[in-house]
Amino acid sequence: MTQLTNAAQRAAALSIYTGPRRIRIIVNGKVRNGNTSTYDRLQKYVEGLNPHVREVECCVTEGAGHASELAESATREKFDVIAAAGGDGTLHEVVNGVVAGGGALTTTTGAGPFTPAVALLPLGTANDFATATEISSRSLAQNVEFLAAGRITTIDLPEINGQHFVNMATGGPGTRGTVVPEEVKRTLGPLAYKLKGLWKFVSTGKPKAHLTAPGFEWEGRFSMLAIGNGPLAGGGLALCRNAVPNDGKADLLVMPYAERSMRMVRGSVSTMFRYYATPVRIGARLLRDERPLKHGLVGEYLHIIQGLAIERQVTSLRIESEKPLQLNLDGQPVFSSDFTLRMGTQIRFMLPPSGVVA
Repeated sequence: MTQLTNAAQRAAALSIYTGPRRIRIIVNGKVRNGNTSTYDRLQKYVEGLNPHVREVECCVTEGAGHASELAESATREKFDVIAAAGGDGTLHEVVNGVVAGGGALTTTTGAGPFTPAVALLPLGTANDFATATEISSRSLAQNVEFLAAGRITTIDLPEINGQHFVNMATGGPGTRGTVVPEEVKRTLGPLAYKLKGLWKFVSTGKPKAHLTAPGFEWEGRFSMLAIGNGPLAGGGLALCRNAVPNDGKADLLVMPYAERSMRMVRGSVSTMFRYYATPVRIGARLLRDERPLKHGLVGEYLHIIQGLAIERQVTSLRIESEKPLQLNLDGQPVFSSDFTLRMGTQIRFMLPPSGVVA
């Protein structure tokens, strides 16, 4: 775990609030508009918290960026717990709002004026960070109840070009599946990320970049790049399989472009589409039976990645390119020809005892 500046700050980072908590739950508006039964259950469970907390309120987002605004104001108003009710994108906005409100801890300045705990109610499509930390293994009722008295620890919050992310930053053709249209997510669920990622992986794009980190330098064309605070992305693919979100390091994976690996995956994609007959029918069949995908194409996909990829742990990283690249920070696209990764920021985070953070 990243060391804070002194023992008092370390103790503060791990403290459990002793009195009843003030809680703001920030709900992705798509949950209310697209799944009313889930939203109704959430409201019911939240109402059950009232006897056990000092204050609890639900705020529904109205568009992009609103979750960040609500989280920033909750931090300044000194809410003890700020919960993101949505997916990885909602959590991404919430943590950046907490940072903007001065609610982070850093190795240089220590704790901010007030450091709330961030929590996650996984109501999104992929829920990769929640899956890796076993938050998703608990029911919605259990996760809501956990807000009142659950364990608070600290996790790292990597920063790239002024934006922080919780789970993973990805780039290259093989990771464009982390950005999926809403209508496709509603139809296929987490499978949408796998299918789009596999399809983009065999595209002809071959971005070139120069990567430098302490004790590491690489330059070339790549099919995939991932910087993991958590291990999973794209609906459950273990791209950074050894990443732990409180060790003070990010796990880097780079898969250099290789025509041989592209031929292998193209062959697998062709086989899959022949098996399912048409792209229109693929979704319905896979929803009934994912075994050919899980044990065939995705298995081969990960085997190729892990066999050919360069893997490192880094505390800082610079990515330079002649043309602008797209990195997806928790699925949110950022464009630049010069990216800089910095570690050293942490936030308080609510995790079940079985989560990956030691």
